[in-house]
Amino acid sequence: MDRLELLLSSGLIAQDTCEKARKVDACLTERFGWSEKIEMFVTHYAMALERRQNEEVIEGLHEEAVAEIYKNPDFETCRLLLEELESLTASGLSATEEQFILIHLLNIVNENKNK
Repeated sequence: MDRLELLLSSGLIAQDTCEKARKVDACLTERFGWSEKIEMFVTHYAMALERRQNEEVIEGLHEEAVAEIYKNPDFETCRLLLEELESLTASGLSATEEQFILIHLLNIVNENKNK
């Protein structure tokens, strides 16, 4: 059983969230190839979508961490990729969730630059 099926069967995410996360997984795997970081990202993305759906709020990052995200040379690439994923899933995330998701995307992009 994969991570998304586990989240779905345990009631942590809804079927709709699972389907959106599978689209994201397919998109990123096609673009970057399979990796543990993509699998972890998709899990976090699914949980972020579910929190948004349930109107749950999470605590944000410290200002210093946010500044590091925006200073990263790959920030714009990741921001555009996030927009693409939000369009693909017809879902938006809160600014706080986006910060966490951008960290994961930066890790994925960085991993692929070092291959």
